[in-house]
Amino acid sequence: MKTSNKKCLMNNVQCLMKSTNIRTSLSIKHLTLNILTLLMILTAVQNKANAQQRVLTLQQAVDEALKNNGNIKSANYSIDLQKALRRSAVNIDKTNITISQGQINSINYDNNLNISQRIEYPTVYKNQLRLADERIKGSQYQLAVNQLDLANNVKAAYYQFVYYINKRQLLYAQDTLYSNLVKASAARYRTGETNLLEKATSETQSLEIKNKIQQNESDILIAKQQLKVLLNTRDDITVADTLITKRNIEMPTDSNVIAAHPILKYLQQQIEINKKETDVQRAKRLPDFLAGYTNQSFRGIQNVNGVNQKFTGLDRFNSFQVGVAIPLLPGGYKSKINAAKINEQIAATKLEYEQTVLGGQLNILLQQYYKHKSAVSYYETTALPQADLIINNALKGFKSGDLPYQQYQQSLAIALKIKTDYIEAIYQYNQSALAIESIIGIK
Repeated sequence: MKTSNKKCLMNNVQCLMKSTNIRTSLSIKHLTLNILTLLMILTAVQNKANAQQRVLTLQQAVDEALKNNGNIKSANYSIDLQKALRRSAVNIDKTNITISQGQINSINYDNNLNISQRIEYPTVYKNQLRLADERIKGSQYQLAVNQLDLANNVKAAYYQFVYYINKRQLLYAQDTLYSNLVKASAARYRTGETNLLEKATSETQSLEIKNKIQQNESDILIAKQQLKVLLNTRDDITVADTLITKRNIEMPTDSNVIAAHPILKYLQQQIEINKKETDVQRAKRLPDFLAGYTNQSFRGIQNVNGVNQKFTGLDRFNSFQVGVAIPLLPGGYKSKINAAKINEQIAATKLEYEQTVLGGQLNILLQQYYKHKSAVSYYETTALPQADLIINNALKGFKSGDLPYQQYQQSLAIALKIKTDYIEAIYQYNQSALAIESIIGIK
């Protein structure tokens, strides 16, 4: 009986183990299948993300913005609007048609059909057409102003993007240096060569760099978003220029170079528009012309040349009218003319003011440009080679033990600040160059 129970028990254990092995095998297969499926999904998502990222040069970014930006589209619609309004420049008044029915001439019922038309002096329509043409030109100059502003905003955002990418590379290099310093300080602390203060200072400096890296990553995302907004795109974009370089620009030598700026052409066009508006108001003082035609019946007995004749509703009598309409009280017209002249003066004053502002801004920007150019030249010819020399010698001295920690840390901080200031100097140099391009009207 006991032997039988043992066999039964052993059989149950074997069955249980076999069942457990089957379930374990199935679970492993199921888990493996899930992992493979997840990896396939992640790979597809990654490939899709990589496929959607577009690398843009500066010129490609400018061209895409000019094509897709909503402000540019709106300005183009404004041109279409003015072209559509031009067709309404010759706006002849509606034709009046009236029909009268009743006891007009006698107790008999007659009817009367009257057609009349009022036409302004032809000079009015001619001047309105000229005004419409000038308004079309004005909207075209406004488009040019918007295009220039957008192009310069795109270039500024692009260079800012490049600046933060280069700052990231510099911060990564600093992070490597300070991470190595942390390891060296920790080793020196374990061997008793230094105290806890050096170790804590190295770790703090390393953490500070890591924090700057995180802040710079946020700046990169912000710069990317700003560029995407200007390009009116949702694509994941990046810049082709990963190395920050000086922007070449030909310095203006003509003092009248700002005359090419679209805003000045736009303001000059506003003067022309207001002049044409004045011409329209002057023309409206001229007489209007009126013409009319009347057709009516005279039912009943009428004496014609001494003979009584009976007329019915089928007998029609015609008449024509012509006339002119002149302003008996021209005060209102004079007020509109004077108002139009004032608008001319306002436009001329705005143009003169903008010329003064642009001229002053150009002088300021030129001084800033030469200041930044001098700074960049200093860094490239003197400071950067010295910074590399300081870093190399400081590393050698610290590793050999000839250079104390404090002096090594100070030398490292000075050299890295030079490299950081150099990138900032190039960025400021490029921004001043872009501002000068904007002033002289270069897209």
